[in-house]
Amino acid sequence: ATIERIVEKSFTVPGNGILRIETQGGQIRVSPSADSVVRITAKQRIKADTEIEADELLKKLELTVEQSGTDVTAIAKYEQRLPGFHFGSWPPVAVDFTVSVPAGMANDLRSSGGGITVGDINGRVTARTSGGGIKLGKIGSTVNAHTSGGGITLESAQGDVELDTSGGQIKVGRVAGKANLSTSGGGITIESVENVLRASTSGGGITAGISGALKEDCSLNTSGGGIRVTVDKAAAF
Repeated sequence: ATIERIVEKSFTVPGNGILRIETQGGQIRVSPSADSVVRITAKQRIKADTEIEADELLKKLELTVEQSGTDVTAIAKYEQRLPGFHFGSWPPVAVDFTVSVPAGMANDLRSSGGGITVGDINGRVTARTSGGGIKLGKIGSTVNAHTSGGGITLESAQGDVELDTSGGQIKVGRVAGKANLSTSGGGITIESVENVLRASTSGGGITAGISGALKEDCSLNTSGGGIRVTVDKAAAF
């Protein structure tokens, strides 16, 4: 059975700092807010049959939610593996974070067992997960995302983009900066890149659109499909 507990905290931040989230076995969801307040909801999903058992398991959970100047940090760790829990059922308490932040904040997000979703954010985004997909909206800065267990989607980015996955496809809209895309388990689609494109896949085809003059050499490689490129007719290459 699963028992859920909710922890909520809010912080008023004086400027655009960094949001740092780290969790084991949980999902992370970040959306923009219309004010200067960071609102965090931590949903604790406890593998227990009774409330008493849930209370005992929560004693070994390290949950830290705090502010330091313009930065906000939320970390959920379950350090000690208990007898009777096999690898697939660990940790016994998974924490999902749902956060709303001022749109200008940078984001450093890490999960060892869940997906990551980020809405339309102006700050840079760094996302790491070993157990789920990554879904990103319109990002007004640079993006660096890696997953070992799912696909990656990105609506658009104003800065350089580096996306890497070992277990899914990559779908990207418009990128104004350099785009470096790599996957071992699916195809790659990028609608429009204006700067430099490097794309590599071992498990699918590549479909790319290049708009504007290329700034550097581009490279597209696949071991498991075809390559289709659309180039702006005004762009020399």
